[in-house]
Order: sequence, then C-alpha cells, then structure tokens
Amino acid sequence: AGGHLCVCVAHSVTDLGTWVGDDESTFAVRRRYFERARVHDTVERDGLRMTFRGWTYTLTDYALALESAGFCIETLREPRPASSNRYLKWNDLPQFMNIRASKR
Repeated sequence: AGGHLCVCVAHSVTDLGTWVGDDESTFAVRRRYFERARVHDTVERDGLRMTFRGWTYTLTDYALALESAGFCIETLREPRPASSNRYLKWNDLPQFMNIRASKR
C-alpha cells in the first residue's frame, strides 16, 4: 500500500492548435478541447524529423484516470522553457504537465 507516481505528459493545450504565420507568433485553435482527437504530427527542424502520434486528453481525463487507479494528485506543474529564442513562443502556452500523485 502507498507509493507515488510521477509523470510528465504533453499538456492538453499543446495539441489543441497550431502556430501560424511566418514568425509563428499566433496560436490558432484547431479543435474543440473536450472532443477527443487523434494526433499525427510530423515536425522537421534542423534536418531532423520527428513524428508524434496519440490522442488528445483533457485535464479531467488525466485526473479521473489517476483517481480510478487509487491515486490522489499532490502536485501539478506546467513547466516553462528556459530562456531561449528557440522556445520563446512556449513561454505563453504550456507544453508539458508534470504530475505527482500518491497512492491512497
């Protein structure tokens, strides 16, 4: 009995929209928050390509999953990137969510 679970997941807002414009200064919402949607995005940067696949989940989805497994959320954080021009746009929108939960 007891114990802790620490997770880092993509924040629910991350897949809710996309950056637009030549300077990617505007974040445009592309789907409804409470509607589950499939994610299939390919990002190319500096000659490297990464493909992300999965599903979107709300904050409530994560909380209910932990609760049904007998966990209680102790802390939840939305970390911001360190000062860097490359990630400057993410200082205004969360990209990840860190959760620490304890087993009841």
